Formats: sequence, structure tokens, C-alpha cells
Amino acid sequence: MIRKRRREIPYLNPRDGIPRHLHHAWVGSRSIPEVEVECMATWHGQAQTYLWDDTDTLRVTGPSNYPRMAPTPSHMSDILRYFILLKCGGVWLDTDVECLRHGLLDVICNDPDIGFVFSDELPNTPGTAFIGSIPWHPLATKLLQAIAESDPKRWADSHVTTGPRLFAEV
Repeated sequence: MIRKRRREIPYLNPRDGIPRHLHHAWVGSRSIPEVEVECMATWHGQAQTYLWDDTDTLRVTGPSNYPRMAPTPSHMSDILRYFILLKCGGVWLDTDVECLRHGLLDVICNDPDIGFVFSDELPNTPGTAFIGSIPWHPLATKLLQAIAESDPKRWADSHVTTGPRLFAEV
């Protein structure tokens, strides 16, 4: 079962590598579709798992303008992903990412030589559906800074303003 995040994750030392925590988020008023619940369940037992939602937004982002900047749940999910990885570290998984074979977390988590990993989504475009990060990795800070400085006219497409294309630019 996925735990609803109710308390802070204790401080983790970035020198210890990517923490063995899995993070998912579901924002907006729709219920999580059953197929996505099934995808999330394929990761159970591999790490401590957290499901973040709208009630976590202000607690995670702090007194910033980020929640007000997000015009859609997709944008908010992207913003949450970078804040969660910045503050907590661990592995971010979109709710529709299915684990086909166990062992990946054994390779990337708690290895002091691995600080940041991500999947490919399109040719020459990093993916944001699977990201692993140590706490306070500079790339998470740069992503959030790029979002804060972005032109509001570009906010029509979350892939450009908060998702994979932004990730590729930073």
C-alpha cells in the first residue's frame, strides 16, 4: 500500500546517494484511474513509497508563488516533482510508470557515486517520468529557478514550461 505522506522525511545526507524513497503525486479533483493504481502497485516493497496530493502543495513549496503559477494539474505535478526531489531526494515516478523488473533501485539508490538519473522520453529529450536525485541536487534548484523566471505566455504547454523540454533546456 502507498502511504499518504503525513510527516517530513528526515534529513538525508546527499553524500549517501539517492535515498530509497519512491514519490508519486496526484493533483486535481479526478480520482486516480485504476490502471495507474495498478502501475504504482508494481513498485511496492522496493522502497518506502509516498503519494503526494493537493494538500501537500503549500507545505512542500513553502510560501512561494509556484502553486499560483501552475494553471493545470500537469504543471503542478511537475513543480511538485522538482520540489520533492530537491528537499527529500529519492526516486520520482509518474503514476503510469510500471515496474517490469525489480532491481533498478538496487543499482541507483544509496550509491554515493550516483547523484542524479533520469529516463529518456524522446530522442535528445530527457524524460521526467522517472527521476532519481540526491537531496539538494543543483539541477533541481536550476529547474525551479527556470520555472520562476519563465515567460507566462509559454505556460500553455506543460512539456515546454515545466516538463521534458524545460528539463532539456536546463
